[in-house]
Amino acid sequence: MPSSTARAAMLVFVIAVAVYVNTLPNGFVVDDVHQIVENDWITGVGYLPEIFSRGVWDFEGRASSYYRPLMHALYMATWYVFGRTPWGYHLVNVLLHAGVSLLVFAVVRRLMEREDTERRTAPWLGAPFVASVLFAVHPIHTEAVAWVAGITDVSMAFFSLLSLWLYLGARGRPRLPVLLLSALSFFLATLCKETGAVFPLVLLAYEATLRKEGWQTVRVAGRLAPFAGAGTLYLALRVHALGGFAPTAGAVPLGPLQYVLTLLALLAGYTEKLVLPVNLNFWSVFVPPGSLASPGAVRALAVTAVALVGGWLVARRSRAALFGLALVLIPLLPAFHVSALNQGLENALAERYLYLPSVGLVLLGGLATVWLRERTAPRRAVPALAVALVAGTLAAGTVQRNTVWRNELSLWSDVIRKSPGSAIAHKNYGAALLYAGRKAEGERELRVAVAMRPELVEQELAKGAAYGAKGLTKKAVLAFHMALALDPESAPAHFALGVTYETSGWLDAAIGEYEAALALRPDYAEAHNNVGILYAQKGMLERALPHFEAAVRLRPDDRDYRSNLERARRLRQG
Repeated sequence: MPSSTARAAMLVFVIAVAVYVNTLPNGFVVDDVHQIVENDWITGVGYLPEIFSRGVWDFEGRASSYYRPLMHALYMATWYVFGRTPWGYHLVNVLLHAGVSLLVFAVVRRLMEREDTERRTAPWLGAPFVASVLFAVHPIHTEAVAWVAGITDVSMAFFSLLSLWLYLGARGRPRLPVLLLSALSFFLATLCKETGAVFPLVLLAYEATLRKEGWQTVRVAGRLAPFAGAGTLYLALRVHALGGFAPTAGAVPLGPLQYVLTLLALLAGYTEKLVLPVNLNFWSVFVPPGSLASPGAVRALAVTAVALVGGWLVARRSRAALFGLALVLIPLLPAFHVSALNQGLENALAERYLYLPSVGLVLLGGLATVWLRERTAPRRAVPALAVALVAGTLAAGTVQRNTVWRNELSLWSDVIRKSPGSAIAHKNYGAALLYAGRKAEGERELRVAVAMRPELVEQELAKGAAYGAKGLTKKAVLAFHMALALDPESAPAHFALGVTYETSGWLDAAIGEYEAALALRPDYAEAHNNVGILYAQKGMLERALPHFEAAVRLRPDDRDYRSNLERARRLRQG
């Protein structure tokens, strides 16, 4: 018969799977379509050299500062088993999450081997079981688990915690092989997501707080040397693949004071989401505090002050609790580097960034249960009821939140209710409505998006042009159609479609788009010239000549336009 520890671990696994079973019928949303449906890299091992030597979005010709080769490798493994069936990818995420939950159990168990209080605690009310159950059911994880693209956060957490578990076990001799395995797991975590690179700081925090023999600089340096080697290798691969450390990261237009206030507001926001995971939102609009007197700054300072005082009171009672606080803050550090966020400041408070940091919170929850258990003994029902109530409430929130991720329409309709001031949300909701056949509603949402942010049209045109320059015709056409959906009277969008169709050899479609551009803008010289060329190629000189003449009239100094006109006239004369 399995031991009580084994039974507790099995129950954690079952709970972690159970709360996410209702994600299996969900479809692909947001980045899933790009990364799976339209990603040739995941369809064969022959793409592995490209996967490990290019940026994460290079498969569709998009530059980025992200190097995540294991994301594509995991998708590839899933593709070989399930093809492009959504439920298979959701199943992988659910099983990975269950694996992470087990690692939380294993890591906390090893940490608590140094805590006398744990030896006197029943397994079912001990810190390992309570912490892992709370982790398994916490609703803050829904974005990372219910969204297929969240696999980067889940897999990074898996390898980070595996590395920590191995590191904690490297106490006897020979310990070098275990440390090397731990460093290898850390290296794999960085290949899942770059935020895993801060993990050695977690090990430093452990050495400073929980190592029994205390801090010994030489020994700590020796134990961490393999991680320095792994980090150096990752950095070399990253720079080689991206052409720089973070080539597309931009500057954030914030002054020094506003930057500090922004960081405090982010810290306060993440604290609130972790402790009270309600009103979750995939695309929450973050507004940086403007001054110390602004409501956002006052709230941020208040929440931060409460969190710091509470953390200090907890940490001074338990070194394990101090390490738990470090586990919250250290993995969250990359989220404060706002200039590197792909989505910018608007959606800076992303819930998936809290997946690994939440391990620190649930460790504190496990320690709190032990504290309550000792002070209510022998009345075990008190801590048991408290854990059951909290875990049950969190689990219900997770199961309910999973339904929001069913499809694009359910996701963006939820976002719109919570972020009505986001143009991006209105744009994506409008696109989802159009895809669902609700044309009038979709067009209304797109009009709202453009009214809020007129530059959205130009952004889609630029995106389409970039795709076209890389030969990605389908993506270019989709981008230009989105520009037209946002602004049906965009002559440049029709013209860009015409160029794309012409380049692809679809001449009749190209003529139609050029004529549509001219109907909206009769003085569009480029459109006159291009449609004239196509009419001439089809032998329709009588239709070509008026367009060439219009092009020359609009641009009398353009030699190419004049040459086309003269050539057409000669051809007509025989």
